Amino acid sequence: MIFFDTHCHLNFKPFKDDWRDVINRAFENDTWMINVGVDEETSQRAVEIAENYQDGVYASAGFHPIYVKDKNEKVEDIINENFYSKIVKNLKVVAIGEIGLDYYHTKDESLKELQKKVLCRQIEIAKKFSKPIILHSREATDNLMEIVKEFLPLKAVIHCFSESWETAKKYLDMGLLISFTGIVTFTNKYDETIKNIPLDKTMIETDAPYLASVPHRGERNEPLFVKYVAQKIADIKKISLEEVAEQTTKNAREFFRI
Repeated sequence: MIFFDTHCHLNFKPFKDDWRDVINRAFENDTWMINVGVDEETSQRAVEIAENYQDGVYASAGFHPIYVKDKNEKVEDIINENFYSKIVKNLKVVAIGEIGLDYYHTKDESLKELQKKVLCRQIEIAKKFSKPIILHSREATDNLMEIVKEFLPLKAVIHCFSESWETAKKYLDMGLLISFTGIVTFTNKYDETIKNIPLDKTMIETDAPYLASVPHRGERNEPLFVKYVAQKIADIKKISLEEVAEQTTKNAREFFRI
């Protein structure tokens, strides 16, 4: 039984001193992972970590919308296509992400428009190099859906899903997958969504170092804890943990071509 944490950030500062230990703990508990970049530096760092392992540790490269902070910037200055053209050729890079829209951190309409342009540019890069996409959305569902529809068909997953079943169904109808974090272990707000989403359209993640699952809530999160997300899904769907682990890992390996 292998668990697959499809979204973590061991390339972030909270893990700078012990990322090897964190990965070893995950491996001892049959857990694989994808380290997700949020800018050029963390994307490169994700690759450097992944290159230490033959299997079980992978990387993605992307520019997170919260780092779009200067409305006078040009898209081509934010998204260096030469960087992406080079990094996607690395066999450890399995996706473009984390990319998307985040209106929680800005109410400036011009910055929102720049976020949209940056997102569209990265989707174009992903399609050019035939890479799946890891999408971030916070308080921007309508605009994200509008953009996704423009690029269909699109191989993408909605990371850290925390919305309604009605919203999830719209994403599923567009052919996207849904990924759940430890949030589902400390609230029943998303139980209906989990019940209704087909298991073959579901992935699991930690978003480490954030959003640690119960019983580790408040601690630094790590890939090992993705098993608690899987267990919660199993409990809600009234199926075995083994079934959830097997199917979500199968989904991840097919989606990311691992």
